[in-house]
Amino acid sequence: MTNVSLDNTLGAFVIGASFANILFGITCLQSSFYYRNYPNDGWIFKASVGIIWVLDTIDVAVTTHVWYFYSIKNFGNFQAFTQGNIVWSFKLHILICVSIRVFVQAVYALRLWKLGHHLYQSILWLVILVTASNAGCGIYLVKDVFSIPSFSQTPTIRNALISLFAMSISAEFILSVAMMYTLNKGRTSSVFPNTIAILLTLMQMVLISGLVTSLYSMLILVTFLLWPDTLIFLGVDCIQPKIFINSLLAMLNARNTVRNIDDSFHLPIIDSVAKSVHDHRAEGEVCFSISI
Repeated sequence: MTNVSLDNTLGAFVIGASFANILFGITCLQSSFYYRNYPNDGWIFKASVGIIWVLDTIDVAVTTHVWYFYSIKNFGNFQAFTQGNIVWSFKLHILICVSIRVFVQAVYALRLWKLGHHLYQSILWLVILVTASNAGCGIYLVKDVFSIPSFSQTPTIRNALISLFAMSISAEFILSVAMMYTLNKGRTSSVFPNTIAILLTLMQMVLISGLVTSLYSMLILVTFLLWPDTLIFLGVDCIQPKIFINSLLAMLNARNTVRNIDDSFHLPIIDSVAKSVHDHRAEGEVCFSISI
């Protein structure tokens, strides 16, 4: 490892871990909010939120151990960080981060399946394919991380790192586009003004969430390509699992707000068919609901 210093190796990791710990507090808050406000959700989503929270809690513990091991136990021994054996907790941290990425994307894929499984089989198979490919790249990276003896060997796993980051960007982009497409098809086929308003709001949420996670994954990839001989990208990468988790929890927790649109927001009637349906609904002859 050349052109390295304490700042762009351990320092970068410590800064990233500090911000990640702050986001963990937000994760706890959002998880508590979810269980309190959505007690009737299916067991799959309840279990998923619980599993994600447990993984994130373990990740905070192992990153704290990495921090302690190199900053306190080996204080002043820079060679222990650059040339010594990688501590077990760091390798476990990488495994957990990859698991969180794949698990969150799988939950997004599940929500997409529940939303449009009866309409667009080709889209669903594409989503399954990219999610599985991302998992494969994650396994490839974890295998390489567990095989290298020290951080000085990080450049030797360049291909695995680039593959994971690139596939992660692709998976997030495809998931977002697939969700947007499915919601838009529902919007264009609906004549209910309030349903259209709900779908438009959902599309905005999906777009923002997809952009945030995709751009952040791109930032990690660019950071690694610019400074491959440092560990700056690891500091940036520490935060990504928390962004994934909080993005998912924010979407789950926003459903009550979106549902309230049905009572508080009305789009103007744009054609005679929609007007007729609206009039019937006002008279109690038509009842329509959307499950989100």
